[in-house]
Amino acid sequence: MLSYNSVEKALYAEMDDAPDYVNTPYTISAGDKFLGGLWREYDVDYVKLQVEAGVTYTISMDGVGSDALENPFLVLRDTDLYYVASDDDSGSGYNAELTFTATYSGIYYICAESWVERSDGDYIISVDEAANLNPVSFTIIDNGGNDSIDFNSVNADQKNSLVAETYSDVNGLIGNMTIMRDTVIENAYSGSGNDELIGNDADSFVDLRIQDSGAGTLVSYDGGSSLINADDFTFV
Repeated sequence: MLSYNSVEKALYAEMDDAPDYVNTPYTISAGDKFLGGLWREYDVDYVKLQVEAGVTYTISMDGVGSDALENPFLVLRDTDLYYVASDDDSGSGYNAELTFTATYSGIYYICAESWVERSDGDYIISVDEAANLNPVSFTIIDNGGNDSIDFNSVNADQKNSLVAETYSDVNGLIGNMTIMRDTVIENAYSGSGNDELIGNDADSFVDLRIQDSGAGTLVSYDGGSSLINADDFTFV
């Protein structure tokens, strides 16, 4: 195992082998580094990542030292261990790097692996806040066509209102989306959280379509159809 001595507070070194589950004792956040090693075939290290909702992070995993891990493989899971993202070679050489935006404040899990889990060696994980190209708060303006709002990949609880001049809670934030006066949005797609979807009167409901991936059911309101397996739908 690579040894490393430093007074840098943001660098954490693996003392005992990090377990491959949620009971890992190691926690890092943006600006921190974690120095660890895969000691054998099929070894996987879990490191907790403390995040804030709406912030975009870049996680990199690089082989380091004289016994550097040859082909790092990086997997990110949410607090319920559901898969979020993974990467093999987006870093320099065969190193791994991924960027994601946190949909809730709390813990994600960085899973440090090797490609097909067949290599051992030392690695370093770095976490930094990335330039967030997604606006935190925004207003939707449109003057025609058939339009959609898609937050299908978000697992935070959301309130998505298609009513003009109202506020929505999307992507893990509160009151951060509104629709401009006289803007009509016909379609809304929500994620796996406990969501509230508020429809509008688009073409007397004929063209209004909303889908909640948490229920897994596509619902089109035509003035007579029922709502099946929906979280919470309101038509105004």
